[in-house]
Amino acid sequence: MIGVIKNNLQAALEAIALAVVTDRNNAYYSRVRLHAEDGKLWLYASSDLMSVRLPIGANVKTPFDTTVSHDALATFIGALKDLEEINIVMEIDDTALKVRCGKISQHFATLPAANFPLVQGPGSEVGVTLSTSALHTAAEIGGLFALAEKNPSDPTLACVRLLFRQTNSGQMLTLTSTDKFKAVSAGMTISGAPEVWLDKPILVPVSSLQKGITLMRKLGEESVTIAFPDEHRVQIVTTNVTVNIMRGTGTFPAIDEVFKRAVKAASVTLPLSMLKTAVKVAKIANARCALDVSLTEVALTNNGDGDAKGTHFPIPCSVEGEAMKVFVDLTILEKIIGAIQTAGAESIALEFGGPLKNIKARCGASDKPLPIVMQAIFGVLSPDDPKAKTAAKNKKGKPAKDEIAAPAQPEVEAEEAEVEVEVAEIA
Repeated sequence: MIGVIKNNLQAALEAIALAVVTDRNNAYYSRVRLHAEDGKLWLYASSDLMSVRLPIGANVKTPFDTTVSHDALATFIGALKDLEEINIVMEIDDTALKVRCGKISQHFATLPAANFPLVQGPGSEVGVTLSTSALHTAAEIGGLFALAEKNPSDPTLACVRLLFRQTNSGQMLTLTSTDKFKAVSAGMTISGAPEVWLDKPILVPVSSLQKGITLMRKLGEESVTIAFPDEHRVQIVTTNVTVNIMRGTGTFPAIDEVFKRAVKAASVTLPLSMLKTAVKVAKIANARCALDVSLTEVALTNNGDGDAKGTHFPIPCSVEGEAMKVFVDLTILEKIIGAIQTAGAESIALEFGGPLKNIKARCGASDKPLPIVMQAIFGVLSPDDPKAKTAAKNKKGKPAKDEIAAPAQPEVEAEEAEVEVEVAEIA
């Protein structure tokens, strides 16, 4: 028999739910292991992609170790949240777990804890400690273009690539994802990475990584440590909580050279809010749009086939370099604007290579140091008839290969920033 605080148990169940999955081939993947001893109730969840263990304080009178349905227990505890009673009592009753809150009780079927998949604790004394918030932002942006489908033909496309490296300004951790048409990379300044980690790419399923970081944020952890206890796992750990994530396998697409080929023929800095509004307005008519660059403005212009027949949205500015017209997919530009907004910037600097060249984007100048600095390169569309190629999509709904220039990933340098982001659209 044990006693725990209701709110603590509810918070733990909500956090660990991120590691619980439904799998017909393994009943334990949808269950939570409850192990009570030495003043703590340890909760475990495990699947073939990730596993978690975390403790909450408990008054343990009789230790036990069992498993129950996570959803059933979480639903029951959640239903009790408005009751004045704050204590939960648990005890093994024959082949069931009896959970009681005051006079209200529920019995849950159990399965032996001995058959629950192994959930390993911290396995390495070497690690890099990072801000949970900064890592969350880097993983969110760095995983922007990873494929969300469950079983992609190329599993690396559902992964984010972690790469520790040494730059002129110090050590960096970059997180990169690509769908082979677009790529994004977010780099954050770090310290303390051992030399053996440098320049050795590590693939991690982006969904698992983001879930692991989100779990730590739900538990209120302000900093976490990244470690690599063996060749199969990445760990995100704190003093008590351990998240194990299975590494991805395969060879990550070679995208690192394309950013280096960018050539600047014209450049301009625009208010981010104004460009965001212009993109929203232009998308009403067509997701395919021209950026008409002159010496005094950048105008978004397009034609539409529906009720909205076309857009002209000029943004006054001072352009350095030559005038030109380039065609872009506003859906991609919108995502880049969103990433720059996440970086905390108020303006966006654009560099144009030419009518059929890549566009480079980065955070505009700021009066105060930005915690995140973003730069991006994305491909332009061909200047063909927009009715034939709207939104850079063919009949199957996939980007038309001949419409996208071939950028990749430039060197990431963080000078004053904590996190730096790059985006590329590639053929």
